[in-house]
Amino acid sequence: MIIISVGRLVPAKGYEDLIEAFAILHRQDPRPVLVIAGGGRLFDTIKKKLVKMNLEDSVYCLGERNDIPQLLAASDIYAISSHREGLPVALLEAMMAGLPIVATSVGDIPQVVTSQIGSLVPPRRPDCLAEALGDLVSAPERASTMGQAGRRRAMQEYSLEAWVEKLTSLYEETLRASRMRAWT
Repeated sequence: MIIISVGRLVPAKGYEDLIEAFAILHRQDPRPVLVIAGGGRLFDTIKKKLVKMNLEDSVYCLGERNDIPQLLAASDIYAISSHREGLPVALLEAMMAGLPIVATSVGDIPQVVTSQIGSLVPPRRPDCLAEALGDLVSAPERASTMGQAGRRRAMQEYSLEAWVEKLTSLYEETLRASRMRAWT
């Protein structure tokens, strides 16, 4: 099973927590692998941590990539370990790819990730992150169902078509309001 996370390797993204969580999971079940795609100032620090924890054969730190859709399509679970966040575009991309989500409950993530789509855990709690990841690893059918639900929600609310529809509606409403003010 492939767990993936995509983002900048900076302290706010909590990648060191994700690695700690994966180490816990790996001790319980050595089959899953973790793929981290992204670059940033912590790239070398994370690579060294992987060696120190003897995880370099199970965690793949890929650096910056231009094939994220293909990486998501080849993965089974999407993980976000952020300490603070807005609404990550990578989360929406993972949902559109049909991946179940395990994420920290920060920023706008709780408004998007429901229990039908994935699991939310407190930030800075690798133990909780590991448990949530383990739950999905051990229940691939449930993970698949969550991924499908996430894809439906992402397509309905966050796809290009949905954004165009929302923007068009906003313009039409603004235009109507402007015309009403002009007549009064």
